[in-house]
Amino acid sequence: FKPSVVYNLSGPSSPSESLRNREKYIMVETIFNNITKALINSKNLCNFFQASSSEMFEKNIEGELDEQSSFSPKSPYAVFKYNNHLKIQELKKKYDWNIYSGIMFNHESEFRQNIEEESRSSYLESK
Repeated sequence: FKPSVVYNLSGPSSPSESLRNREKYIMVETIFNNITKALINSKNLCNFFQASSSEMFEKNIEGELDEQSSFSPKSPYAVFKYNNHLKIQELKKKYDWNIYSGIMFNHESEFRQNIEEESRSSYLESK
């Protein structure tokens, strides 16, 4: 099995929950490490996209962030996402790899109310 592109969108994604359950959020970093190590070991440096998070950045009173904004992760979730972000930069240089991170927003949006219940209900409906 040799994928040509990998999108890593997996793992828990609630910054506020990570404050209550830090151990669960170690998975954010573990999943990334497992996937990238497997690709390196199999010599398959395919295109790779890692979901990063706006939670990695300092709060900006103007409300605008870009790639030059300062980092200041506050929650365990944000710290693990930031660690992955730094690893992407290292792997890109070390292996000349097309590995990228995309910054995702709205983790705590009102549109994501009770996401775990929605996921469980979708699973039950699909059985």
